[in-house]
Amino acid sequence: MEKIDPAKSEKGFELAMANKRTVRRAVNRFGRRVTDPDFEDFMQEGILLYVAFYSIYKW
Repeated sequence: MEKIDPAKSEKGFELAMANKRTVRRAVNRFGRRVTDPDFEDFMQEGILLYVAFYSIYKW
């Protein structure tokens, strides 16, 4: 994976927080529900992936 630029990652985090619903839907698509004890861990991983993809593939 490429090195992530801090400026891009900051913008990526802002967008991830604004699009938290999208991350939640992606986590749900993988069969994880809010009642799952590890749901918040999956959400955090999803947000980090969102930032990583934004930083690399910024449109």
